[in-house]
Amino acid sequence: MPASVFPPATYCARCHAGAYHQWEQSLHRNSFREPFYKKNVDLLNDSKGIEFSRHCEGCHNPIALFSGALTPKSQLIRTFDDDGITCSVCHSIEKLQPMRGNGAYVLAAPSVMVDAAGRRIPGVVPDAEILAHPDRHARAVMQPFYRSSEFCGACHNSNLPVSLTGLNWLRGFSTYDEWRASSYSHESPLPYYEKPAANCQTCHMQPEAANPGDAASRGGAISSHRWLGGNTAVPFYYQMQEQLDRTQAFLQRQRLAVDIFALQPATAGADTGLIAAPGEPTGAIKPGEAYKALVLVQNSGIGHSLVPEQRDIYEAWLEFAVTSGGGTIWRSGGLLPDGRARSFRA
Repeated sequence: MPASVFPPATYCARCHAGAYHQWEQSLHRNSFREPFYKKNVDLLNDSKGIEFSRHCEGCHNPIALFSGALTPKSQLIRTFDDDGITCSVCHSIEKLQPMRGNGAYVLAAPSVMVDAAGRRIPGVVPDAEILAHPDRHARAVMQPFYRSSEFCGACHNSNLPVSLTGLNWLRGFSTYDEWRASSYSHESPLPYYEKPAANCQTCHMQPEAANPGDAASRGGAISSHRWLGGNTAVPFYYQMQEQLDRTQAFLQRQRLAVDIFALQPATAGADTGLIAAPGEPTGAIKPGEAYKALVLVQNSGIGHSLVPEQRDIYEAWLEFAVTSGGGTIWRSGGLLPDGRARSFRA
C-alpha cells in the first residue's frame, strides 16, 4: 500500500479535534519517533538489516511496513514516521489474526466512507459527504471488535521468532494474556477475588469531555485517545505537560496497595518480637537499635502485571522513608546512587 493512501491525522482532526489533540500527545503517536525506541530499532537495523525491523514496525510504524519502506535501499521519503500509529491505521483494521502478537491483524486499504451498497471507498472524501452520511462513515472506520481487549492484544502480546533470534522462539511480553488470567477478564478460574469485568479500554480509554460539535461525542464525551498509563518518560521528553500530569494522576489512582505489614527488631525471628503488626502497635521503637520492616506491595487495580511489557527498560521501585519531627532520618530507594531500591523488573 503506498503511504499516500493513509489519510494523515490532520485530516481526521477537522471533525475530531479533541481526539486528535489527545492522540497527538499519546504513546501511540510517538510509537516510532521517540528516542528510546528509535535507538533500539536502529541497533537492529545496523546489526541485521532493516528488513528485520518489520518484526517491530507492524506495531510501532505500520505505514512504514505496508508501504515497503522497510526494504533494503528503499528510497521512500518517510514523512509518516512522526505519526507512528495514526488514526487511519487502527481504524482500517478489518479483522484480527490469532493472538500471536507482533501485529496480529489484517489491514484493509484505508477508507473513511462506504457507498450505499456497503463497499469501501478508498482515500479521502469531502467533509460534506461524510457529514451527510455519518452512518456510512462509521461503517468504514469502526468495527465491533475495536471495543475488545483482543483488538489491543494484536500488538500488546509479542514474541521473538526463530527468523529473528536465529535460535529459539522466545516470548516477548504478554500483557493481553495477563489480562485474560486476571480477575477483570472473568475468563479465568484462578483469581481468588472477583472484580467487576473490565477490558483494556475500560481503563485506558476512559471518557473525556468532547469538543463542542464533535461528531463522535456521546453524552458530551468521547473515549480518550491518550491511552494513559504507558510511561511518563515520553511526555516528559517532549514537554507535553498535560499528558504527563494526566499520566501521573492515572497511575496514582489506587493501582497498588502498599502496607507496612510488620516491624520487628532486626535480630528477631520471622514470627517473634513484633513491634507493630496489622491492627494495633504492640511495642515501641528504642533508640540505637536496628529494626526490620516487612512491606507488602499488592497489585490491587491493574489488569496485568506490574511492571508490564518491556520490564528490562522500565524502572519501577519501592522507596521507604522514616521521618521524625518533620525530617527524614533514614531512607532506602528513590533516586539514590547506592542502588538500595527494591526494583520491580523482569
